[in-house]
Amino acid sequence: MAQFPSALVQEGWRGRTLIRWRGNLTSIFRQVAVPTRQRCHLVTRWRHVSSACGFLLAVSFFGTARVRALDTAGSKRNKLVGWARKKHGHHARRDRQLGFACRAEAVRSTSKLQASDRPRWIAITGFVVPTYALVATSMMLTAIDKAFIGRVSSLQLASLGPSTAVFDCTSYLLTFLNTATLAFLASNADAAERGKIRSHALFFTVGSGMIQGLLLFIGAFPAVRCLGASGDLVQHSAVYLRLRSMGAPVDRIASVSTQFWLAEKNSVIPMLATIVAAGFNIVGDFVLCPSYGVVGAAVATVIASAVSAVFLIVCLEHGSLWPSPFQWPSPSDLAPFVRFAGPVFFALLLKVILFALMCAGATGLGIMPAAAHQILVSVFFICGIAFGQPLSWAAQSFLPRSTGQERRRIAKALIAVSSVFVMLSGVLAGLMGCYCLHWFSADSAVLAHAQGAQQTVTIFVMLYVAFLTMEGFAIALHRLKACLAVSAVLAASGGLTILLLRLSGLLSLTSLWASQATLLAVACIALGLIVLRR
Repeated sequence: MAQFPSALVQEGWRGRTLIRWRGNLTSIFRQVAVPTRQRCHLVTRWRHVSSACGFLLAVSFFGTARVRALDTAGSKRNKLVGWARKKHGHHARRDRQLGFACRAEAVRSTSKLQASDRPRWIAITGFVVPTYALVATSMMLTAIDKAFIGRVSSLQLASLGPSTAVFDCTSYLLTFLNTATLAFLASNADAAERGKIRSHALFFTVGSGMIQGLLLFIGAFPAVRCLGASGDLVQHSAVYLRLRSMGAPVDRIASVSTQFWLAEKNSVIPMLATIVAAGFNIVGDFVLCPSYGVVGAAVATVIASAVSAVFLIVCLEHGSLWPSPFQWPSPSDLAPFVRFAGPVFFALLLKVILFALMCAGATGLGIMPAAAHQILVSVFFICGIAFGQPLSWAAQSFLPRSTGQERRRIAKALIAVSSVFVMLSGVLAGLMGCYCLHWFSADSAVLAHAQGAQQTVTIFVMLYVAFLTMEGFAIALHRLKACLAVSAVLAASGGLTILLLRLSGLLSLTSLWASQATLLAVACIALGLIVLRR
């Protein structure tokens, strides 16, 4: 609200009362007709009127006082006085209303200012914490299967290694569409355009899910053999993979619907969806796993994914975020997704290849190390990806629309929050390694192998959280080539290291995770220097 340094003067002039306000740029004159005989020569001066609200209140006060003075006149002037009262009363009410409106606007402006001055780390933490619960619960779907299967048979637990690696890695590979969807929605404020983006994202993700399911169902046996499954492991692993592939399209719907909510900076509803899915999965595993083994675990997981997808769709419809009517994409609409998500796709592909090589290396060590590796992978998913992915999404949600000083403040807040979450991920991984490994298996030999590599897994988890945070910065700042280059070097060096360890006879679970942690530390430093440069 502009300030009005001025003097308010009432003076008599030629039978009329003038209220004159002199400011730096403007002069306002209001005149009130009164009889010549009752001309008032009172001059009142107000100095240092600090705002328009004070000016309007002053005008209202004078007008009311003047009308009351005229009310004492004789009956001959009653008609004129009544007209003056009506006129001045109207102006007084109007000025009071304007004054109240000015005060209300000032309060709203102050509230907005206080909200913008609120520390950025509070908003980021409020986004990350529910998102962690979302990702952790999602990661627990496979971990729950492993926990129930580990109580039934160590052989079937080991067989989950190749099958879950194939399904989870291909699903993770398809999240490049999720990344593009979140980036486009976060950087676009037009409602119609956002609805179009949601329609196209659903079409692309459901189509990719159908292709994924078809390829995995057809190539289940060759895929698990490529990851080291042999003998009795092949049958159990392929059956689990085929059943999970049937629910791939539904799983993709739930995944992209989550991005719709994250683009609105709402991570609570996706968290609730995954909690509901985890509840259904636990009940299904408890009922089916003792009798049907890996078949029951796969069926329970597919049902849980379907329930999560339905829950998210219903919430999107109630929130007017579900695209209606659905807009079918043209071939030209695929170009922006491909142009942006192409480097992200190859970066994810390289990470998937690296994790597949780690799984193959652990499976080649035998049944007990392979089963222990699956337990450690569950710890990594719950503590590493579940902490790192929300930080990556936070960078992609908060950075795109910010510029200049505001972007630097958000970046500093993100770094501070990520530092805390890196430490928390290490603490949680250490606690799970000390107290929770027996949840996944009752076999003492399997637990011994897992406990031997637990410390290196903890270090790997912390470094991976930092790496995902830097990757989120790179995606938000559109430095995708740097992200792709670092991922390529990491995957190539990681695969070469595993091969050299195997040829030299030094490969074990501890050396496997330790070698990858060393390479990941170098990748974190390199990506951080590239992304955070001015």
